[in-house]
Amino acid sequence: VGYSLRPCIIYMMVAYIGRKQKISWFLLRLPMCVNVLISFSAFFSGIAFSYDAQNQFVRGPLGYSPFVACAIYLILLMWVTVRAYRSGNRTEPAITLFVVLVTVVATCMESMFGYDGVINVSGVISITFFYMYTNIQMFKRDVMTGAFNRRSLYADVKRNVNRVTGIISVDLNHLKRLNDQEGHAVGDDAICSIAACIMECLGQDCFVYRMGGDEFVILGFGPGKEQFLGIMREIREKTRKTRYSCAMGLAMAGEAPDFEELCKLADRRMYENKAQMKRDEGDCTTR
Repeated sequence: VGYSLRPCIIYMMVAYIGRKQKISWFLLRLPMCVNVLISFSAFFSGIAFSYDAQNQFVRGPLGYSPFVACAIYLILLMWVTVRAYRSGNRTEPAITLFVVLVTVVATCMESMFGYDGVINVSGVISITFFYMYTNIQMFKRDVMTGAFNRRSLYADVKRNVNRVTGIISVDLNHLKRLNDQEGHAVGDDAICSIAACIMECLGQDCFVYRMGGDEFVILGFGPGKEQFLGIMREIREKTRKTRYSCAMGLAMAGEAPDFEELCKLADRRMYENKAQMKRDEGDCTTR
């Protein structure tokens, strides 16, 4: 049972972090299933492990299958972590690196130095920290989109208000029409699609927050105006591949006396952009 469960711990973390990624779940589960079959073969063969006449543990020719499975899942864990980081997830990589480090150290201690049970202890520690992390994230993130919530925005600004270099106000277009004509499920899909597009385009030290409804804020703690404009261009390119669109307004630090006024300036420019988009749609309809 212990041999079977060890890779399962890392597998569950891979599945959690890669939950929004396109992964072949059959192939993902394959090393775990093969390891279970090998481990439970100990009941009728010594291919995994056995005990000699003196009741001493004897590792069989496939006795290292749990370590191989763990290594495969550790590599996959790093892979999905990098993909999650590139898609805008900036927080999960920290706990992932902790889990990888603890697991590698425990595996080396048990396989190379004979410290039995260390992997089990490291699994308990990893699960505990991961559980604590996911519960903390529930209070920081919007459940539907995965973006940070309004509470997180105020907390981040309070801690780093002097580091804010710019803010982008984002608002989904035609949400009411989508809800009225096609249903709230389509409206929710539009909100999630826009959020996904934003998170795929965020640069370093940029974070997205859902303020409520179809309103988002992108906060930057370092990028200059050109970087912000580049993010806006990328978002527009991403949204063109969907059936939805959004209006955006940028305000840079120094254009307003405080953060509250900076938000108002970004909102005003966003509404100006929304009005211009409506005029352009009207012109296209007329033509």
